[in-house]
Amino acid sequence: MIRIIKDIFHPSPRDTLKRAKFVIYTLSSWIILFTIMPKNQYLNLIFIIANTYIHINIGAKRIRDS
Repeated sequence: MIRIIKDIFHPSPRDTLKRAKFVIYTLSSWIILFTIMPKNQYLNLIFIIANTYIHINIGAKRIRDS
């Protein structure tokens, strides 16, 4: 448990790169979703939340499996 908390606040350089890729990918997907559907904002927000949830779960599975 202590190691998990330590990894959150002081990640290794390899973990920092993984997190940076995840953040860049998620932000770019948000930008794409905002530009594709500007008229229906509620639907757009649902897609953004679902997309972020999917990316978080994919990242969690990769961290768990590594």
